Parts: sequence; structure tokens; C-alpha cells
Amino acid sequence: MDPLMASQAFPPVPLDPDNADQRALADQLLRASGGYAGGPIPLLLRSPAMGLRLRPLISYFATRSTLPARLKELAILIQARFWDQDYEWWAHERIAHDAGLAPAVTAAIHEGRFPENMAEDEAAVHALCRELLDEHRVRPETLAEARRHLNEEQLVDLAAVSGVYALLALLLNLSGEGAPADAPRPTPGI
Repeated sequence: MDPLMASQAFPPVPLDPDNADQRALADQLLRASGGYAGGPIPLLLRSPAMGLRLRPLISYFATRSTLPARLKELAILIQARFWDQDYEWWAHERIAHDAGLAPAVTAAIHEGRFPENMAEDEAAVHALCRELLDEHRVRPETLAEARRHLNEEQLVDLAAVSGVYALLALLLNLSGEGAPADAPRPTPGI
């Protein structure tokens, strides 16, 4: 058993050779992650029927979402900080920078400050995501500003990616998973 198949709060995952869903999910996750078995993988393998349904959605956001990568990663980092999820932050901060999100923006979010000097589309995404988290709805003027930068499909993807990464943050918080000290960076979209 790979020692990374465990988490702080859970022992190693007992891979059951008679559980076809678990075996299929383990194969998919480990192939997609290049063999990395940390992060949410140990928890997903504990509920393989759910994991098999969630994985295509995670993969969609990693590879086919209509959102520009910079804005998608901004939404993910907002969720990671809101849920105090260091693993999720660790896994996505570099991706966000590679996608063009300024380090000053990510640093402000990480520190719980409002990021200054964001691009207009970033500010619209930030406002919409924070209103959904803080107020559980979006004011008409916030939605109108977001519509200046995103089409309706992108707006739906923005809310959905926020929800999926909130779910992943909750799973990671359940497992006690923090940012690994020296593990290889995971492949997005497990």
C-alpha cells in the first residue's frame, strides 16, 4: 500500500479487490495524477460510487471549462482560503500564477485581504464568489458587472467550479489534509 493513500485523520485505504467501483476509481485517479496518491484521493476511494461521479466534473473543470483558466483558478483559490484548505491552496496557487493571475492578487487572498489592482474581470469574479460565500446570493449589480465579462455558460461554470472546490475543501478538511512539505505537485483534474 502506498503510504500516501492515507491521510492525517484516516489510515491507509484498504483497496478491496472485489470492489469494482473502487478499483476503477483508483485506476483512474492514479493514472490521471501520474501516480500521486495524496490530496482528496484517499477520501474519494472510501466512497468510490461518489468518487466515480465526481471525478468527471473535476476533470471537466481542469480541461474543458468555458472559464478562462485565470478566472477559474481565482475562484478555486477563493474557495481554498474561505475553507482554510492549505492543500487546495498549495495545489492551485502555482497553476493560478501560470494562468496569469498576479502573485499580489493571490497573496492578498491568502492573507484575507481584498486584492487591489485586479483586472476588471478578476474583480467581477472575486465579487461574485465572495457574495455567494458571504451572503449566499448575488446582488443584481454584482451579477450585471459579472455579465460584462462572462457569458451565461461561464457564469454557470463559475458557480459550479466554486461548489466543486468547496466540496473538495470540505473533504480535505475532513481528512486533515494540509499542504505537503515535499510531495510532488498534483496533476490538476484528478
